[in-house]
Amino acid sequence: MPLDALLGSNSPCTLRGHGPITADQARSIAADGELRRLVCDPLSGTLLDYGRRVYQPPQELADHLLARDAMCTAPGCRQPASRCEIDHTVPFPRGATSADNLATLCKHHHRAKDGGGFAVTRDADGWSTWTTPMGNTVTMPPRRLWHPPRPAESPQRAEFRTPGQIPIAAGEAGSFTPTILSAGSSSKATDDPPF
Repeated sequence: MPLDALLGSNSPCTLRGHGPITADQARSIAADGELRRLVCDPLSGTLLDYGRRVYQPPQELADHLLARDAMCTAPGCRQPASRCEIDHTVPFPRGATSADNLATLCKHHHRAKDGGGFAVTRDADGWSTWTTPMGNTVTMPPRRLWHPPRPAESPQRAEFRTPGQIPIAAGEAGSFTPTILSAGSSSKATDDPPF
């Protein structure tokens, strides 16, 4: 039941296992029930937060995490998310069962975090920082599932380098100055690829 229906609006409601019901019927049922806060994405309707009273995330939230993370979120690990466990960054019940506090970790990294001396913090914008038992830190950005195209106003132009010459943008005229090697000199400079 949407919050606005609970507060008196006539928003449509659904009774699980039955179907659509009126807002008045939903308020009558809610008066005798236990309320649970569910926070959903306003654009997609995806469940983002299931609250602090439930340890196991519902299937919708688990699906969201598997799609968002794509693989284990530990630095350098490529284990697919479908083979990972869902971990509370801030342990339950102190931390919520929400998308901001959950991440996929393979069994190896889940154990390293929970009992192996590794610590993980996660910012609200998705950046995570792993701290090793020796105090070293690795900060990782959130995985991007989509890379937006670059604006048309500033197209990227390829640059080509030749030995002994400043970069030439593709399509521009320029002179080529060859590098002449003397006997016994290294040819490393000319072995580099042109781009």
